[in-house]
Amino acid sequence: MPEHDRENWSVPVSAEFAAELRAAMATEGFESKSEFVRAALREKLARSARRRLEAALLESVERGEYRDAGPELWERLERIARGEKADRGS
Repeated sequence: MPEHDRENWSVPVSAEFAAELRAAMATEGFESKSEFVRAALREKLARSARRRLEAALLESVERGEYRDAGPELWERLERIARGEKADRGS
């Protein structure tokens, strides 16, 4: 990936937290801090997407749309889960 397509973050952590992170890295087989942090962030994003999808599903059920759960509804819910703006009119 070209350097201009990257952004570096620096996050200070306490010595105690760093020790816990190194132990988790070793247990889970991570070779580097970067690899470990990227995996943790991917998991966080996946949980966020799932929460958005669950909220969208609940909203649809509360509006009664689940009875007509055709392809359009599922496409809209998928867009919401991916963090894209859902068209309220469809």
